[in-house]
Amino acid sequence: VLKMGSLHYDASIKNDYANKDFEQEVSKKYSETEAWKIISQIVTNYFDIIEMADKETGYMKTSWQSRSFTQKTIRTRIIVKQSSSSPLKYKIKIISEYANKPEQSVKDDEKFKEWDRILKKYDGLITEFQTRLSSK
Repeated sequence: VLKMGSLHYDASIKNDYANKDFEQEVSKKYSETEAWKIISQIVTNYFDIIEMADKETGYMKTSWQSRSFTQKTIRTRIIVKQSSSSPLKYKIKIISEYANKPEQSVKDDEKFKEWDRILKKYDGLITEFQTRLSSK
């Protein structure tokens, strides 16, 4: 049970995109190569390590980034998948999970549960995808 006012709660925000695919159509002014470069730039602004990136299939997955709090560990990663080539579209998913223990290893998958919040540092991520890839 999350308690209001606890550090992990204050450092995160409720987010409609947490653990759900968000689809972004890419403006026709960008080639697939240019779009992939923009996606890579956005992802590496937020994540240091990309675990897997395959430009040919349009798939990218970051390593887990974790943040430990007094009572919980929060882990976050992004998965990007090309969902359509005409029109060019990508699905972006922010995976946000918590474990009820500080300093929990991100490798202990069974200890983590999805939640509908993301750490505030990732709040601008989807907006950045929308802004930089759309035709506006």
